[in-house]
Amino acid sequence: FEQRYLDMAAACMKDDSPFGICLIASGNETGKPAEPHPVGTLATIGEWEMEQLGILHITARGGRRFRIIETRTGAGNLLEATVELMP
Repeated sequence: FEQRYLDMAAACMKDDSPFGICLIASGNETGKPAEPHPVGTLATIGEWEMEQLGILHITARGGRRFRIIETRTGAGNLLEATVELMP
């Protein structure tokens, strides 16, 4: 994982909060944030282990779908968004 994803996963586990997953519409998986498709899925971390520093294994469970309203680049180039949950 890139450091931004380790930080995000740590915050999600600490706060027991979900994170969002979207397909990439354009751009790359690494480096600066890619442009996401406008619809994604919430996910929660179920199980995790870090046998080696910097290598995180997680089991994520999908949840509700959401639509992106607005995006911004947060700390460490992590893409953040304001979303609305879909039925």
